Amino acid sequence: MDEIVELLKLSDFILSRSEKKDLKTAILNQKFNKRELDNLRSKIFDIAAENQEKLNKEQLIQWIENTSKLTLSKNQENDSTNSSYFSQGTVCRSAIIQQLKSVFSRLATIKFLKKLFERINETFQLKY
Repeated sequence: MDEIVELLKLSDFILSRSEKKDLKTAILNQKFNKRELDNLRSKIFDIAAENQEKLNKEQLIQWIENTSKLTLSKNQENDSTNSSYFSQGTVCRSAIIQQLKSVFSRLATIKFLKKLFERINETFQLKY
């Protein structure tokens, strides 16, 4: 994770396509678990807060949004699957439990992002 954080710190706060691709590849190669990805998103906010004097608010928010999106895996971005189960055994039950866990995981991510954007709003005193 330190390598990715250092790359973000060296950023000019304008991510080119190749920079996005390189960062996304580095993040995927690390195979972070959910907690580590949440920690990385928190570090993104910390880097933005450290550099808030260098950029205008819109640029900073755009950078936070772009870098935060890189922490979402394909599974997190689009995790809906269409499956049917017919079983007298435990397969149906297991599938339902897995779907519920997936929903709870997505809800936790949404709550985290909501808190993150509330912190951004408080820090930068944004007006909508």
